[in-house]
Amino acid sequence: MDERTQVFLTTVLGAAVGGVFGWLYMTERGRQVRVRLEPFFDNVIDEIHQAQHTVDKARLAANEGRLALDDVLRPAGGGASWESRDVGQTPQARQAR
Repeated sequence: MDERTQVFLTTVLGAAVGGVFGWLYMTERGRQVRVRLEPFFDNVIDEIHQAQHTVDKARLAANEGRLALDDVLRPAGGGASWESRDVGQTPQARQAR
């Protein structure tokens, strides 16, 4: 898509969005539509918040499970068995091996 087409499409999209917002906020019929749509958007926002809360709980549970698994798999001498031997070494020290 060349620059002229992109500018044209952006202008048309901006005009359409502006027209819709103008209609919603400048006409009586638009006000009626807004009044009917507000509960729908409130419900959508509530659902998004619930989904976010669920994801946060799942992330916390996964993290706790990972920590428990690390405790089980960690050798008695310390240090996780899954850690690379190169952790904390400079690239030069790794090449010297």
